[in-house]
Amino acid sequence: MSLPYNPEWSISLNPDYRMSLGSNYELHFGANIRFSDGCWISDNEDPRNEVGSFARVDLGVGFAPMDGNWEAALYARDLTDERVTVGGQPDFQHKTADPTLYDGFGNTRERGRRYGVQATYRFGD
Repeated sequence: MSLPYNPEWSISLNPDYRMSLGSNYELHFGANIRFSDGCWISDNEDPRNEVGSFARVDLGVGFAPMDGNWEAALYARDLTDERVTVGGQPDFQHKTADPTLYDGFGNTRERGRRYGVQATYRFGD
């Protein structure tokens, strides 16, 4: 039995690999890979209420000392760049009802492909 307005299946893989660089530093590679079946998000058969199957891939690489008090990382989010609607009604916060726009019909799960740099510092023990 499946829940209404949800895909019949979804798969998430989260591989993580760490390797030491000498005796003081560590290099960390990680990914978040998700595949999902399509579904309807409303009883209304408006095509805007159908979510097709999709995949999402996030990747990251980080560099940190073994003591772990700081980390510098590069990341890439939503490399498949698929727009997936998750709300079936227009929202007062959106400027248009055009489902091809990120700010369009309903709410979207993905914000589009993006890249960045991340730094973390941990105070105390």
